[in-house]
Amino acid sequence: MIAIGSWATDAPAQVSISAPCALPSSGAIIGFAPGSPTARKLILQRTIRCLQARGALTASGAPDKGDHFVTFDPPGSFFTVPSGITLDGRITGYFGDASGVQHGFLRTPSGTFVIFDPPGSVRTLPTDLDPAGEITGAYCDTASCAPQHGFVRDAAGAFVTFNAPGTSASIEAPIWNTGGPPPSINLQGTIAGTYSDAHLTEHGFILSKSGALTTIDAPNALSTEVLAINPSGVVVGDLCNSTHCGIGFVRTPDGSFNTINTPGASCGGSIATGVNPAGAIVGMTYDSSCTTPLAYLRSPDGKITTFAIPGALTFAPQAINLTGLITGWFYDAAGLFHAFLRSPNGMVTTIDVPGSFGTLGLGINSAGVIIGIYLDAGGAYHGFARSPGGANRLGLTLTTP
Repeated sequence: MIAIGSWATDAPAQVSISAPCALPSSGAIIGFAPGSPTARKLILQRTIRCLQARGALTASGAPDKGDHFVTFDPPGSFFTVPSGITLDGRITGYFGDASGVQHGFLRTPSGTFVIFDPPGSVRTLPTDLDPAGEITGAYCDTASCAPQHGFVRDAAGAFVTFNAPGTSASIEAPIWNTGGPPPSINLQGTIAGTYSDAHLTEHGFILSKSGALTTIDAPNALSTEVLAINPSGVVVGDLCNSTHCGIGFVRTPDGSFNTINTPGASCGGSIATGVNPAGAIVGMTYDSSCTTPLAYLRSPDGKITTFAIPGALTFAPQAINLTGLITGWFYDAAGLFHAFLRSPNGMVTTIDVPGSFGTLGLGINSAGVIIGIYLDAGGAYHGFARSPGGANRLGLTLTTP
């Protein structure tokens, strides 16, 4: 769920909220918690109604500001989360049905949906897809989801599944992950991600096209998270050492590690969330006082540029494309989530699905098409894709909530 408020009671969702609600303070990291799809929707509904009752939340997004929005839900969806998009506009992700079961989906550029689940799955979480149409992610075959398994679905719909090494080890693909979509798949079909062992220690991994799995542990790290891989095999993520967690790193294909030294790295804040084909890395950090959240861009030669999002209390860059466009989301003082787009010249554009009550950017392809979720007035969340400058690269006409 998206934790954007708190309540004094544990009462069920209601139209009017009498108990006070509290918004996150400046610099707070928006957290995420487990729960059934029904529970998450109720919490979102309570959040929105609470904020509306305070007068702190109104619909955002001007009518089509020259951008082309397509909103979508697979048939029977209770909530929709897109997680990956190709250059030609194929989108994968997951959705929950009315009975609380999560399934994977593939949306074609023409707007048709293919619904899928690995054999035996009771919960499917596709996280990324490559240009050839191979989709990767995680799934559960027991109600407890212990452990989670990995999968690859090829363009013809055939599945190959894989497991983390060791008894009770689990491939990690959370309901929500602010640092990109593990597992991540590149152009060559190599998969990178994170697994937790029987002691709940995190390790990175790379799975080759042939099925060989290699564990990745950063030097002197107590835990290692791998969050993204580019076509050259450059892997990024973050680690915990004896002093801090959230220290970003980059691993080159020869196995060399380099930590990412931003102004806020000494605070434990330099998580690398995305890497593009050229090796440019985007991530989250703080200023040198460890109080102000910032984003950073690390160029292929190692140069660090930090930037802020105007009006943001907290924010998270999620992805960077081939041309250096960065997308993500931020949270403002009015209680709204917004997507953003940062261009290579540093200009930041706020993006809101027209009529929505919150918009979050999650991914971007090389054509600049952004995917993400938006919230409606009832607290449900839906998928969207936004083409820049009014261009329709998705095969559909404009739709709005």
